[in-house]
Amino acid sequence: LRGEPPLTRLAYWLSAQECTIDITKARRDLGYEPVTSREDGLEEMRADA
Repeated sequence: LRGEPPLTRLAYWLSAQECTIDITKARRDLGYEPVTSREDGLEEMRADA
C-alpha cells in the first residue's frame, strides 16, 4: 500500500466518540443560532456517506 491512508487511526477514533454539546447558554446569552440545523447536518452526512 502506498500513499496516504483513506482514514487515519485518529480520524477513526474521533468518529467513534460520542459527544453532545449543549448550546442553551450560547442561545440565551449571545443570541446564537446554528447555521445548520441538526436535521440538515445529519442529512448532509448521510448524503456524503
